[in-house]
Amino acid sequence: MYKRQERRIDALVIQLNQRGLRAGDRVLVAVPVSIETFIIMLALLKAGTVIMFIDPAHSTSSIARILSSWPPVAVISTRGLLMLRYFFPELGRIPHKLVIDGPKDGVERLRFSDADARCLPTEHRSPADSAL
Repeated sequence: MYKRQERRIDALVIQLNQRGLRAGDRVLVAVPVSIETFIIMLALLKAGTVIMFIDPAHSTSSIARILSSWPPVAVISTRGLLMLRYFFPELGRIPHKLVIDGPKDGVERLRFSDADARCLPTEHRSPADSAL
């Protein structure tokens, strides 16, 4: 079971790299908690990216300020949550929009298949770099 999950993680890292995401890039994760959430997080960490979360309890002005102050390069979300980009222009300005539940309005879908996987090394980062 762990080997299959490792292949799924590596397949996601390949997809992230194909979309131009690199070590140090900030990626906003906005998905409900599931096994896929953890696969996404492990893939992002393996790729050396910085994972961002936004607390839904924040006010809309706080969320807008966070996204403006530390703009992510990509967002990984569900189609429904990505609809919030119409209320938050900062979300709409994120270059890479990826969804886990099907393409919509020009966004790309991440595939959780291990068919394209190959063993990838973990991106080495400095202990001073952020992970989250």
